[in-house]
Amino acid sequence: MSEKQIALLVLAALPLWWCLLFHAIARFGGWAKLVTRFRAQTKPQGKSFTWQSCSLGFANYSACLTIILSPSGIYLEMFLLLRCGHPALFIPWSQVTKISEKQDFWQRYCEVSIGTPHVGIMRLPPRVMKSAKAMLPTLVPDFE
Repeated sequence: MSEKQIALLVLAALPLWWCLLFHAIARFGGWAKLVTRFRAQTKPQGKSFTWQSCSLGFANYSACLTIILSPSGIYLEMFLLLRCGHPALFIPWSQVTKISEKQDFWQRYCEVSIGTPHVGIMRLPPRVMKSAKAMLPTLVPDFE
């Protein structure tokens, strides 16, 4: 096999590798589990937060999400280049069972319990969840 053929093979394999990697992250991190119940059908109108971070299971999605808070729920969409295996989610507020503020060594976050029965726990920025307070006054804790 010539060097040119090897280079073409590598270039053809990279997108496949990328997709397989992101499908595995979605599956083992918990996104795929949420998609089975909360796959978004449309993009809602609401307060939008771009380049946000979120943790789900072992997966940490750093500055690659758009989060939209609407009166009916929370919408999460991955950045286009990272979307493979991560369809957009829409979680109705009725499926948010608990929100609690937490602190680890260097950052604050809000732990959001999702689903009845329980499907998962997502960690979102307090800035985003503070904006949700008007929509969910009993679930969103007081912020400093």
